[in-house]
Amino acid sequence: MADIDFEIGDERFRIAKLNAIQQGHLARRIAPLLPPLVPLFTGLAGKEPTNESLSSLAQPLADALATLTDEAFEYVMNITLSTVKIERKGTYTPFWRNKVVLFEEFDELAKLLPIVVRVIVENLGNFTQAFGTRPSVPSAATA
Repeated sequence: MADIDFEIGDERFRIAKLNAIQQGHLARRIAPLLPPLVPLFTGLAGKEPTNESLSSLAQPLADALATLTDEAFEYVMNITLSTVKIERKGTYTPFWRNKVVLFEEFDELAKLLPIVVRVIVENLGNFTQAFGTRPSVPSAATA
């Protein structure tokens, strides 16, 4: 699985893709968030995420995260941010370790949410697209 590089502001990040089991666990934890967020995710489907489009997800995500249990919230934050590395002096270094952000300038939820959104979009974008489509059912005439 290829790493994904992106920028937010002046910072460069790299995320590792979650494996299928991790994606499933993440999807289960954010399932209560999907009804209000699916239209936003599907609006991004097939497009290169921009800082503006990801920022548009930050407030709805924050509102939805408020409905999660503490355990589910911590899982979502930990699984997403543990995949992130940040560029420092031309080298990517871990961003999050043992449930703690390693860089003081990111020690605020408002600064972490756009990164969390990016990880979710990159890992579950195809999954959330499935909610916007319905399987076709053959009609009696074509069966």
